[in-house]
Amino acid sequence: MIAARFEASCRAGLRSFVIGAREGYVAAASMVREQGLPLDALHDLVTSGFSMGEVQALVINPRLRHRRARGERLSAEESDRGIRLGRTLSLTERTFGDRDRAWRWLRKANRSLGGHRPLDLLATETGARAVEESLIRLDEGMFV
Repeated sequence: MIAARFEASCRAGLRSFVIGAREGYVAAASMVREQGLPLDALHDLVTSGFSMGEVQALVINPRLRHRRARGERLSAEESDRGIRLGRTLSLTERTFGDRDRAWRWLRKANRSLGGHRPLDLLATETGARAVEESLIRLDEGMFV
């Protein structure tokens, strides 16, 4: 499952959000809208297995260093992207039952996703939905 530290840094119901409880979605949306995630959530994504390059490409605005010095939080959009990565990693780990297998699948080109790496598709919500649908099909035994 997704690293406990990432879950803790997200606070306010994101634990249930990551495992798919409806109340968690509401708590996450409220927190993101009101304050954004703490910048430490990015470090937590890295400790969960994402490379810093992947986090930078998929989540953050390049001005992060300046914002860290000022103690700012992630914007709503950046927070959403970080949550998207955590949500997808959690689903991938549940589908494969093993973190190493999950990471291999995320980083390898996938025929069911038009030859794209699932990780690359996480740059957009539409791409993330395609990845999630592919994982659900795998979990249900549909290998189309």
